[in-house]
Formats: sequence, structure tokens, C-alpha cells
Amino acid sequence: VLRTRVQIDPSSTFVQYAKQILKKEGVKGFYRGTATNIAGRLVEECTFWYVFETLKRVTDQGKLHRRDEQGASSHAMGGGAYSFFAASAGVLGLSSASKLVGTSISYPYNVVMIHQREVDKATGKHLHTKLRPTIRHIYKCD
Repeated sequence: VLRTRVQIDPSSTFVQYAKQILKKEGVKGFYRGTATNIAGRLVEECTFWYVFETLKRVTDQGKLHRRDEQGASSHAMGGGAYSFFAASAGVLGLSSASKLVGTSISYPYNVVMIHQREVDKATGKHLHTKLRPTIRHIYKCD
């Protein structure tokens, strides 16, 4: 909550926002949106691991293979250090692709959550508290 408020309005400091939240909302104010945050992170992480494990299975652990004339599979890189680096690059590629998919799927959730943390500077109240009106606002204005 603090980080988001400082990012939205950098004219105040981290400590000023902490005092303001404690005064207006109490300790509970620091945990605003925690359940939503956990749910969103869970979706992102589950998607990441599902895609990663599926890609590992499909690509045989990210290893590079070649086929001979009879259709038999053999390691394309042979053995040694070069094989290690090729396998590492394969796993890195799988991991990157999985993270991209997981982040892309959870991005709309992050946008909604940031909007729900916004506070009106004049009144000190949250601009968006309900999910559907927040989504409508994002669709119309952003």
C-alpha cells in the first residue's frame, strides 16, 4: 500500500504516508488488498509452473535433440561443457517463456489492484472500492 501511494503521489514521503495510513485507517490499512494480492500472485505462479513443467515435458527437459536417418533421437550437442551450456540455455528459454505467459495472464489483475489502492488527495478516501466499477473505469479511461 505504501509503495503504491508513494508511486502515485511522490510529493509525500514513505514515512508521511505511513503516519497518514496509521492515523486514518489504523494497522488494518497497511494490509489493504493483501488477499487480492495473494490471489493474483497465486494465479501468476501457478500459471508459470504449469507452463514451465508442460514445456519441459514437451521438450524433454529443454534439451536439444537431432534425429538420424532411422528417426532415432540423439543429443545434438554431444557431451562436455558445451552440452551443459546448451541445456542451461534451453531451460532458461523455457523459464522465460513461462514467466512471460504467467505475467501476461495476471497483468489485468495488477492494473485493477493498483486502481483500487488509489486515494483521492483532497478527501483522503479510496477512489475505487468495488471490482466491477473499477473495471468499467479502467475500460473507459485507460
